Amino acid sequence: MMSLKDIILLVRSLPPIEAAKLFTWTGALKITLASFCILALSENPGFITMAATRTPAVVSSNIETWENDQSIYRFRITYKDPEGKKATTVAYAYKITFDSARIHKTTALYVDLGYAQSKLILVRLYTDNETLYDSSLSQVIDDKNDRIAFSAIAIFGTMGSGLLIGACFMYWQHHRLNASPRKNSAP
Repeated sequence: MMSLKDIILLVRSLPPIEAAKLFTWTGALKITLASFCILALSENPGFITMAATRTPAVVSSNIETWENDQSIYRFRITYKDPEGKKATTVAYAYKITFDSARIHKTTALYVDLGYAQSKLILVRLYTDNETLYDSSLSQVIDDKNDRIAFSAIAIFGTMGSGLLIGACFMYWQHHRLNASPRKNSAP
């Protein structure tokens, strides 16, 4: 792995036009990555058009701590959708609530499903006496994911813009130096 110092030495060893091309391509790549981060932003599901249907569900994966918030568990649940097909989705629950409900892979869970923009979504996940996932936790998850995406957009956008400005400056400086008239030293 190259250090930042090694990268700076490598760029300085390049001819100015080659360094400007490198900056242009790298800046364009960073701007492209920033635009892909826009796709990671959460979509507001909008109004739920179908009344929620209650369906039994089971935990179908290992329960793991969510990397973006250590107070939340992330896991997969399996259930049958309204058409009778087996479906799997990711669910989240606060650790305190999940642990107090003593949930394991054989615990009876229920999901409320609904349609928003013709897409089936998880509205609520609960046991007989505990609500594990609902719209308020969904909003927390979406907000944290959006903050991460906005940070990536800001970082990649700033880096890409800086590299493109640097490339423009290098092109301008190269052309200014090559276009200046050479003075003869006449007596």
